[in-house]
Amino acid sequence: MDVLHMCIRKENDHYWFYKMDEEKIPLQVLKNQSPESVFSKETHTCIDSATGPLWRATYITSDETLKENNTFSSNILFTFHHAIVDGYTAINICNNFLKVLNDVIGGNVQKLYDFGQLNDGNEKEELIMQRTEYLKMNPEYCTKIRGIESKFENVNLLLTEYFPVPKDAEKKTKYIHGELNEEITSNLIKVFKSKGISFHAGICSVFNWVLMDILIEKGLTNDEIELPTKHALNLRRYWKKSSSGQLGTHALFIRLLSKTDKNVGDNFWEYAKEFNKELKSVIENMQEIDLIAVKNLKYTSVERQYDDSLKLLEKVPPPPITPPSLIPHPHKTFYGTSNIGDISSILKGQRDNVSIKFLSCGTSIRNTTSNMNIFFQTLQGRLGYCMAYSAYLVTDDYANSFEEKLIKKLKFISNSNRSEIKNK
Repeated sequence: MDVLHMCIRKENDHYWFYKMDEEKIPLQVLKNQSPESVFSKETHTCIDSATGPLWRATYITSDETLKENNTFSSNILFTFHHAIVDGYTAINICNNFLKVLNDVIGGNVQKLYDFGQLNDGNEKEELIMQRTEYLKMNPEYCTKIRGIESKFENVNLLLTEYFPVPKDAEKKTKYIHGELNEEITSNLIKVFKSKGISFHAGICSVFNWVLMDILIEKGLTNDEIELPTKHALNLRRYWKKSSSGQLGTHALFIRLLSKTDKNVGDNFWEYAKEFNKELKSVIENMQEIDLIAVKNLKYTSVERQYDDSLKLLEKVPPPPITPPSLIPHPHKTFYGTSNIGDISSILKGQRDNVSIKFLSCGTSIRNTTSNMNIFFQTLQGRLGYCMAYSAYLVTDDYANSFEEKLIKKLKFISNSNRSEIKNK
């Protein structure tokens, strides 16, 4: 089914995807408005999912006159229902929209454009069932997975203790958008690579360094604490390669519990390498999928025996639009990340008649247990980011302090290792 021609309807107590009765193009045109304010408003405006479509577009014009080279700048915002897109899918759809816009400006419009079909996610369900069988056959490992789940549920989150939020705080999501230039981004990529650390692990290690600095400034006296964080994982990495786009919501959050001491800055590279090692292990061993799969098992004996005591629950097909990736974890984390990576291969940002100058991606988190979600991606050599935080869980002072310290530390790492990289 075409991903842009869908709606959601309830039938027999479950919600199902349907093709829309009539195709629509939900476009609104605004003039001289702040893209940031429109972005915030869009993420707090519901989509009529029963009628569809599960997306809309906003075009923001300005009074800017044509420049000497006959160009001008404007802003386009796309809003998607999370039931049909994850970060990868959203970028793919935006790439197709950019192609259409380029063709329209160039006067070369095609009769038909294919924005992609929704993948039903059977690969994800099959993977979960395979891991369920694996847990059934490996009781000791199953016990370990249960222990990991319990450990996350009992972790002590210190954020609200040091940054109390007013009781009447509005239940909404706030956003901070930003971008690092090509030089800083390039240096960071080279530095992390030279240390044998993935870009994601390097950036997130800096996040944790920032967290410790903020907590210490607020009076934290512990020599070491555990920082619970979550990180979006593209499940397509486990699937067989396909020529199709495999569009849809096919991601879930993996969780990490990182022991972090107050001197993390003095031992940053050792800390980052350990973070990288743990992250790689969780991904390769499919730990988060196992944390979902273990819920398919139950004890059928009062005595915790593991020969016949682990039984598969009856396999009931889940509602098609409530994949595990969209179910919030019952515990809170300091932050979540969504790193789409270098998107130049799926988003052609420089075309004959149109080009991208700035890109920011985010989502509303007001109905989840997330304190802050940090979205970032690299496009045209620049690292763009959007910090989305729950106003009723996180204060503005904390969010602004986090961004300020983050940028300073990233620039410090970029500059302090420049000579070392050149020598290598």
